[in-house]
Amino acid sequence: MRAMPLPIIAPPRFETLHAMSLVGLVERYDGGSPRSIPDQWLRFGPLISRIAGRIGMTTYGVSFNFDRTSNFDYMSGVEVGGSHPPPSGMRSLELPQRKYAVFRHPGHIAGVRATFAAILGDWFPRSGYRAVDAPNFERYGTEFDPGTGRGGFEIWIPVDR
Repeated sequence: MRAMPLPIIAPPRFETLHAMSLVGLVERYDGGSPRSIPDQWLRFGPLISRIAGRIGMTTYGVSFNFDRTSNFDYMSGVEVGGSHPPPSGMRSLELPQRKYAVFRHPGHIAGVRATFAAILGDWFPRSGYRAVDAPNFERYGTEFDPGTGRGGFEIWIPVDR
């Protein structure tokens, strides 16, 4: 079977993220088959209004806690302020201040794995940067329509030289 060509991605911009507190649903996934992530988002959407101290309308899909076989934890979450405890069944996650390469994914959400493959398999080897062993995340602004999976979003990868 022939491998599909990697998509062409635009060069990233670089941002230093301020320290952030997130609250949301967390599930563990097999890195080879994270197919249930859309279902996690469907469960999370109706629960957002239960989260005290929410900041803004942006949502985050955070991948973290990777093991040697590429299994990982994934949070569907929102930024929060203050010291409110997470609602029952949810967890909090702290993201420290860190430098990120920020990539735009303009297409349908279904293409996100191909975009990650292009970032990791094409951009990083040529960039002079290395990915830091820290959470990476998708940032979904108001332009993203969760009903259609369209509107685009950003992929934030922690980097170092």
